[in-house]
Amino acid sequence: MRGVASSLKSQKKKSINGKQKGNGFEREVCKKLSNWLSEGKRDDFFWRTQLSGGRYTIRDKKGLITEGQDGDISSTTEEGKFFTNLFSIECKNYKDLDIWSLITLTEGQNLYGFWKKLIKQSESCSKNPLLIAKQNFKPVLFICSIFLSFRLKNWFNISPILIVPNNNPNEIMNIFLFDTILNLDPKTFKEGVIDEGDRG
Repeated sequence: MRGVASSLKSQKKKSINGKQKGNGFEREVCKKLSNWLSEGKRDDFFWRTQLSGGRYTIRDKKGLITEGQDGDISSTTEEGKFFTNLFSIECKNYKDLDIWSLITLTEGQNLYGFWKKLIKQSESCSKNPLLIAKQNFKPVLFICSIFLSFRLKNWFNISPILIVPNNNPNEIMNIFLFDTILNLDPKTFKEGVIDEGDRG
């Protein structure tokens, strides 16, 4: 019995530590996006959604609308709304993202599975998917659909470091380094990339 109790306690501790790790990463991403889009003047454009999007998921299953609470990140200011109005943002920080899943196209608690789940979520709220993911001791990844990747190529002449094809064009994974995006001029990003998207 002691062994079982000890095992359950250990599993609970790992679960709590994993959640704290994820929450910390979400806060870090919020601040970095805020600093970038405000040109270093603000760190509060974005913050974590209620229950990290859990409230949206629960209500969506009931057919209820919860505006601005999809994904892990929501805007807390008017200046940030243009970004969260276009993108449903998920943040994942794992010891191992299982990059191999991009080759085998195996869904689970891995990078490919996170992307597939985000696709469904973004479709339910009529937004574009944006996955920001980190594996221990590796650079943070910025993963988007062709909607944004095409505009990044047109306006900044940058291309993904990896493209994972799909029969459905809207589900193609376009993978950039997060630092590459954070080094782009934010005014050009908003006025060119985002506004072009608004114009359709």
